[in-house]
Amino acid sequence: MGDATADRIRFGSGQPGLLDAHLETRTAVSCGEAFLRVRNELEDFQQIAPADQPAGFAGKLQESQRESVGWMRFLGRFSFGGCLADDMGVGKAAQVLALRETRRELRAET
Repeated sequence: MGDATADRIRFGSGQPGLLDAHLETRTAVSCGEAFLRVRNELEDFQQIAPADQPAGFAGKLQESQRESVGWMRFLGRFSFGGCLADDMGVGKAAQVLALRETRRELRAET
């Protein structure tokens, strides 16, 4: 599942759930800070909130589109990856544009 080196096994950023399940069967294992942070965030997870309308987005997102953008942000936050697939005419292009604008705004803040 991971890349073995001399004294460690490195896992990809999209594998914390798989790694967490595997570690439940082990007792003498130490983990890096990045994994422990993600593990704690996932344990504290309650729900995926709809995304706010990005300030720089010219359109108006419907509630279902805000929920979709919130879902994509959740996937990105944990590097889970995903696919935006939905019925024709539900505004996938608007969702992608809103997500891109949200990411641009977040980069500008840092």
